Amino acid sequence: MRRILFIIPSLILFWTANVVYAQDEDIPKFDVSFQVSFLNLNASLGEYPVGIGGRFGYRLSSLLYLDSEVLHFPENPSGNFGETLVLGGIRSGIEFYSVGIFGKVRAGAIHFGGRQFYSRLGDLTHPAIDLGAIFEYFHNRHFFMRMDLGDCIIPFGESQYYTQFLA
Repeated sequence: MRRILFIIPSLILFWTANVVYAQDEDIPKFDVSFQVSFLNLNASLGEYPVGIGGRFGYRLSSLLYLDSEVLHFPENPSGNFGETLVLGGIRSGIEFYSVGIFGKVRAGAIHFGGRQFYSRLGDLTHPAIDLGAIFEYFHNRHFFMRMDLGDCIIPFGESQYYTQFLA
């Protein structure tokens, strides 16, 4: 019982310290960015599309952020690609001086919208889970560069995947 009485106030003080730090004027509460992304679907669908999109991040505390993004991989003339990926979740990590290192866990969905997917997949929308690391370099308060390294897991479940096009 004594441990609980010690742990609860300690957690409250730790949380309060993070919230006060996050309220600092020098640290932006949110960030918005444009991005270019690659999605390796080579093993499952034989594709490696390049997409564009946007990202939004919101600082909850000095160690914890909400992180979301929307990506679209444009359809090519042959009807391949056309995926749209939406993810949202958390990232947590540390920042020193002008460098940040974070871990990320985000969930969402991917929709396969290209013409060829209607004959290749039984279901066109699937859940997606993104796990990985983020490295950020802050040039100044309003400009930063970010590199995400991770694995976007797309469980196809019992969806049918047709290796040959249906006539």
